[in-house]
Amino acid sequence: MRKILLLFALVALCCLASCRQTDTPTPNGAAPAATITITTNPDPPIIGESTLTISLTQDGAPLANAPVSLRGDMNMAGMKPVLADVTTGDDGTVDVPFSWSMGGDWIVTVTVTLADGSQVSQDFNYTVAT
Repeated sequence: MRKILLLFALVALCCLASCRQTDTPTPNGAAPAATITITTNPDPPIIGESTLTISLTQDGAPLANAPVSLRGDMNMAGMKPVLADVTTGDDGTVDVPFSWSMGGDWIVTVTVTLADGSQVSQDFNYTVAT
């Protein structure tokens, strides 16, 4: 019985320790992450050549001259990814030629490098018609 009470006290102590707040406050002046939107032409995407239009904003303003890396992957092993590195224009947008090489499910990852050197990434899921 004594071992059971000791075990119960140890579990309760662990639970209480894990519920305490951290001593590090969240910074109030942190810059907001970029907002990434993407559109396809044609929409919905079909096998072959298309254009992806990427639009970036930060705190509601266009994110001009931002380096953008794009990676398109299918949900299958051994598929070579579609890669592109571009830079947004003054209006925070950029058109990227993109080739959907096969029909099926794709994940397009857009990674933006901000002025402070930090990066923001977002995945976009597409189903390409066959």
